[in-house]
Order: sequence, then structure tokens, then C-alpha cells
Amino acid sequence: MNRLTFCAAAAAALMVGCTPAPITEQEVTDFLENFTASQNQGEASIEPFKAGLGEDFMFFGPAVDSAQTMNRDNIAADWFDSDTTTTAVHHIEIYGENASVFGVSTDDYGLFTDNSKYHGIVGRENGKLVWKRWFGVNDWRTSTSMMQPRTESDEARGKYWDMYRAIMRNDFAAASLHADTALAADDQLALAYLAKMIEAAWITGSAEDYRAAYDAATELVAEDDYAAKYTIEAMGLSGDERIAAAGKALMHCPHDPLLIAWTAFWLGDDTDQSIQMIKRGMKRWPYMAAFHNLMGYRLMQKEDMEGALAHFQLQTRLLPDAANPWDSLGDYYVEAGNTEEARKAFEKALEIDPSFSASQRKLDELNNPSEAS
Repeated sequence: MNRLTFCAAAAAALMVGCTPAPITEQEVTDFLENFTASQNQGEASIEPFKAGLGEDFMFFGPAVDSAQTMNRDNIAADWFDSDTTTTAVHHIEIYGENASVFGVSTDDYGLFTDNSKYHGIVGRENGKLVWKRWFGVNDWRTSTSMMQPRTESDEARGKYWDMYRAIMRNDFAAASLHADTALAADDQLALAYLAKMIEAAWITGSAEDYRAAYDAATELVAEDDYAAKYTIEAMGLSGDERIAAAGKALMHCPHDPLLIAWTAFWLGDDTDQSIQMIKRGMKRWPYMAAFHNLMGYRLMQKEDMEGALAHFQLQTRLLPDAANPWDSLGDYYVEAGNTEEARKAFEKALEIDPSFSASQRKLDELNNPSEAS
């Protein structure tokens, strides 16, 4: 063999020897199962989750406007609060050291499951498999037709949606603060007054403040769409008239969780119909605490105390730092005759929000039963 041929052969051998072996479907499947199985352990899940992400990991989905890099400092224990997390891999296609993966991940909370359809790229990095890219869509994020705020202010719009989420989390104190900020940015934002009405009804108990917020919203909502108009109208009515107005609002925004929850609440005299409305909302928006809160009360009406407790406890698990879920849990324990646990729940609500007057009143009644009667 001449020198040139030998050198060429040696170079080829070196190249073949240095070419990494392609990953296999089994390796990818094992990685996915192991990565997913560690995602229901709260604080203990954070480091395994980080370890499963590539150095240049990027994600995309309906909650962001463009592909994003992952800020690992934002990864928190409450990302991993399900009972179990599993993945069903639908398709794997190998491209050397990388694999294209389609599948469905499922977070199971016992009372509901949250499915996310995903596509991602898994690849080898520093001798191990990691996620390099991820695109996922949760089933509940495909809901559409929600009430939109009428404003030209980006700040007001952003704070409106913060307010909206806080209402659906039953964190009414936070919702009111977001509404104040939204109104400071745009004092013509009619729908921001929804939070002020809720604050007056459920926290301060002020009929005067409720009427002032309702009157302000009614004056401003004239230029809004029909869903907003009928929603504000419903807030000033009662009985069948209120339900009729809510029904008209739902015709324009049939998937709006706030409208679904309030309509279910206002259907209180028809427990079965209210429960069906709640189930409709939970199917699309399983994490919304408002549905679990209301379901708990409706199941108590049906004397299903075990089912009611499950929903109230799940609500405090989803929202441990909001007062209203603990107040509702206290109501359950009062109904169940467990005054000790009821007292603890009301005290927890007041620890979180000392201005939550409903819990203070109920706690006073427990501590001074003779005065309550």
C-alpha cells in the first residue's frame, strides 16, 4: 500500500471510528418514561427536570408568541404537583443522534386529568439523552370565545387578564388589586369592575361599594361587545332574570370559564343543572379552582360529603396561598360537624388575607356560638 493510500485508509478508519452511533427508539422511549415519571414529586422534581433539558433547550406553545429558551430559575415545585404523570409515545423517528417524537403527556390529579399533545426533539448531549426542542398544547388551552377587554392600553389589557385569572383562582383580593392597576391604566375598562363587585360581595360585604362598581361598569360597557354587556347586566339582576342574561352572554362566548362558572353558581336552585354546567367548565378548564369550589358546594347539597371534600381539598392544593379556598374548606367542616378543622381552615384563610371578613365572621360564630344564635 503506498503512503497516500495508507493515509486515506487511516483517515477513513478514524472517521468511521469517531462517528457516534445513532440513538435507538428504545433509548428514546426509556428516556421519555424516566423523565416523565419524575414529574410529580414537587421540589424533588426540579433537578431531574433540569437535567433532562439540553443546554440550548427551546419551547413553543399557545402561551407564548415566539420560541423561547428556558429560564431554569423559573422552574418551581408547583409545576410538579400532580398525583402521577405519564406519557404515551405515538411516534418516534430517528435522525442520527436526534429523534423526532410525537406523544401525549398526562398529569393525573385524581379528580381530573390534564392532557398535553406534544412534539419534540430528543438528542444525545454529553453522553446522555435530553430534550432539545418542545412544542405542546394542553387540551384546555384549545378553548376559545372568551370575553375580551375593550382597551387600547397594553398595560390595562395585561392586568385585566391577571385579574381574570385571579377571579378564576378564587383569589378575590388579588383580583381587586389587578383591577385597580388596570383602571389606573385605562379608566374606561368596564370589565375591570367585575373584580370590584366581587370584592364588595365576598370580602368587604359592602352593598354600597357593589352598587358603585355596578353603576360604573354599566355606564362604561355601552361600547363593549354583547357578551360584556349581558355579563354586566346579569350582575345587577337576580333569579331567572339573571340566568337569562347570563345565557345571552354565553351565546356570544360559549367557552368563557368565568361565564360558565357564574352561570353554574346562579343556577343554585337547580342543583343538577348547575352540576352539569360545572362539569362542562371542568372538561375545558380543569385547573380552574372556581369550578372545584362550586362543585364542592353542589355536592354538599346532594349530601355527597366525600365527593365535596375531595374538591375542596384539591382547591387548597391548587391554590394554597389564596384565602377563599380555605374559607370554603371551613364551610365544609362546619357542615360535617368538625368544628376543630373548620376553625383551623378559617384561621388559615385569615392568615393569608386578614381582610377576608367572611372567614372572620364564621370564626366568631364558632368561638361564640351563643352570640351567633
